[in-house]
Amino acid sequence: MHKTKIAVVGASGRMGREVIRAILKAENTKLSAALTHARSTSLGVDAGLHANEAACHIFLQCDYSS
Repeated sequence: MHKTKIAVVGASGRMGREVIRAILKAENTKLSAALTHARSTSLGVDAGLHANEAACHIFLQCDYSS
């Protein structure tokens, strides 16, 4: 089954965490990137753990080119 890849901008915020949670729970979507601002204290944190879900091995980053 094909999964739609989704990148979340503003992933460290309240709504970003909710969006990540929804993506991780949906069967037809895949989190491909989680972006936040350069001064975020959440940089480098696993996006799944940040959203109170299982680790997904996608880490919050501020580099939009990766």
